[in-house]
Amino acid sequence: MPGKGYGNDVAQRFEHSHMTNAESIKMEHEKKVEQVRRLEMKRADYVKTEKAKKDVEKLESQLTVSSQAIQSASYEIIKLRETELYP
Repeated sequence: MPGKGYGNDVAQRFEHSHMTNAESIKMEHEKKVEQVRRLEMKRADYVKTEKAKKDVEKLESQLTVSSQAIQSASYEIIKLRETELYP
């Protein structure tokens, strides 16, 4: 049987994992936004520009999901802390 605080440790590792993932998605998003800006500035091929825009939209969706997972993990950490550490 796990000791007191075990669930909190798991939740914190889960949250850290999602935060790291969100950071890498954010960096990729910034690169793609810059790519779209460059493509639009030089009036690049329409299909190539639209593909880059779709990539940006996909990354924005991933950021939203990741943010929701972090919020959920944070809520669970708080809940565990209140029930296990300060019952």
